[in-house]
Order: sequence, then C-alpha cells, then structure tokens
Amino acid sequence: MDKIKIQQIKPDALVNIQISASFLTRCQYLLLKLAEDTGPEELKKLFEKFANTQEPAADQNEETIFILTALIGEVEKAALAQGFVETKEYSKEEVAEMAKKLN
Repeated sequence: MDKIKIQQIKPDALVNIQISASFLTRCQYLLLKLAEDTGPEELKKLFEKFANTQEPAADQNEETIFILTALIGEVEKAALAQGFVETKEYSKEEVAEMAKKLN
C-alpha cells in the first residue's frame, strides 16, 4: 500500500508570524459580528468559561469566538511589547462615527 506524506506543524511548536494591523482589524470586526449574534450575557459566560476552565467548546460558534479572542489577544500583546501601540484621543462623536462604520 502506498503511503502519502503530509507536512504538519509539530504539536508543541510556537510559530512566529507577522500580522498587519489591517488583518487584525478584520479579525476584530469578525469577533464583534459573532459577539452581536451571541448576545452580551452569553458572551460574558463564554469569556468566563474560557478564562476559568479547560472545558472544550460546546459548538463551532464557541470555538470560533475562543480562537479569535486568543489570536487577537496574542497579537495585541506582541504589538505592545514591540512598541507598535500608540494612544490617540477621540471625541465621543468620533468614536460613535467609528462604531457606525463597523455596522
């Protein structure tokens, strides 16, 4: 019987990648859309579950929220450590306008 070779990342590997700010923004937008569909109370329960247990996700939606949350958190932590974070001031009106653009 012929065997097929498949390249796989080692299970214990930590892969370093570069991610652009626009890719991160797209991930954040996707997470916001999933959060809207999930609802605030259910989302709060999910974040508590992720933080306090090793319990597997109940469904694909939970898994997607978990993966995006972890990815975004790691990228933001790396960006901060590498000096790529800046603080800007916005008026309440500007923040409201930015939020409208997300919808």
